[in-house]
Amino acid sequence: MQKEELDPRVAKTLKPEETAIIVVDVMDGYGSPEAPLPKYLNEQFDATFTDLDKAVDKIVYFLGTARKHPIATTVFVRMVERPDTMPENLRLKMEIDKVPPVVEKDGEGWGYYKVQPQEDDHEIVKYSYDSFLGTDLDTHLKAHGVKTVVVMGGYASVCVETTARTAAQLGYNTFVPADLTADPTLPNHPQTPGAVREKLSTINEVMGYMPLSSTILDIWNN
Repeated sequence: MQKEELDPRVAKTLKPEETAIIVVDVMDGYGSPEAPLPKYLNEQFDATFTDLDKAVDKIVYFLGTARKHPIATTVFVRMVERPDTMPENLRLKMEIDKVPPVVEKDGEGWGYYKVQPQEDDHEIVKYSYDSFLGTDLDTHLKAHGVKTVVVMGGYASVCVETTARTAAQLGYNTFVPADLTADPTLPNHPQTPGAVREKLSTINEVMGYMPLSSTILDIWNN
């Protein structure tokens, strides 16, 4: 397989000491097959979670390798998602679609899924799909001199994309590694990196960059 190359001007923005890793919603409530939302998506749409599982496994590897470098900060974001905590417009949408309560703080689905923050990592609780909205994320990044963010997690076309769009519009060089996020897999729609890039085309083509995670690690390792 041909090695992926980034434009040298883009690669230069990935200085570890100016880069934040943002891990979005890698939680039992979104990844565990027994959690209410995955069960609902499986029953209603025959969705499976193998591709998301693969992405999470790669996130675990990516974090382990990235921690060998002087990353400015690593941020873990978790979401409280239930109708009574959502804005009225989104609550109505959930009620119409009969989406069950997904995650309650310190309750069902709240645990991290296969990942775990370390002592110096920053943790954020959000009540919307955007990791910046109503949180201290932007303040935290600026306090650590961050100019570039690497966003990963689940689900690709909801919280990951929403967070990445805001990051780009706030002026951060924005990367969403195409193999470190996925949506639940619908029949005949595998979540390959190419498919994820097509789904997040605004990030890939307009607002940011979607290389493979190995490309970023190669830059840091070399």
